[in-house]
Amino acid sequence: CAAGSALEGAHISDGMRAAAGAIDTIKIDPQNFDVSYSTIKNKKPIGICGSGLVDAIAEMLRSKILTRSGNFNKEFIDQERILKRNNNIEFIIAKREETSIGKEIKISQNDIRQIQMAKAAFYSGTRLILKHLDTKLEIKRVFLAGAFGNYINKYNAKFIGMIPDISDENIFQIGNAAGTGAQLVLLNKNLREKVKKLIKKIQYIEIATKKEFQKEYTDAMY
Repeated sequence: CAAGSALEGAHISDGMRAAAGAIDTIKIDPQNFDVSYSTIKNKKPIGICGSGLVDAIAEMLRSKILTRSGNFNKEFIDQERILKRNNNIEFIIAKREETSIGKEIKISQNDIRQIQMAKAAFYSGTRLILKHLDTKLEIKRVFLAGAFGNYINKYNAKFIGMIPDISDENIFQIGNAAGTGAQLVLLNKNLREKVKKLIKKIQYIEIATKKEFQKEYTDAMY
């Protein structure tokens, strides 16, 4: 599932792809809500990529800034970093003077809802595929591919319910799986034959039209 693209799209206030200047890791002090972060290539921040958003949500939950339902904790509104503006609540990740874009970088209540929807689609899709296969087997291994999968903190992704709750040693970050796979197939005749057979087994499943989709999707909206 292209979860990174959904998190880094236009619906996130300061979302961006994993490029130089993107905030990719975040830690929040639970005592005073001070934020520490890193950026790709150590440039001054210009936005937040998918892995940074996953970290932010996990850290905001741990610090009690967010409730498990995804709402801002009213007790902390109007703190230095938690502001209510234009009928929207925002948490400031990077202050204006820290960025190279002349404004602060933030996560809003609307952003959190978008992240919840992306996460719910990802998780409910996985569950519906297993149901479609009519398998009673549990997921044993998870492979995280692409730029998002390469940068993401797998512990935080599991903490917010984005990936299945399996043991950490069975979650693998494999980088550019499509590119590496294409190279291997081009260089290995035996692999090409395996791929030809595999293609015939691939099924297209329109998950959104499944009658169980809405319930699974709603159940994953936490």
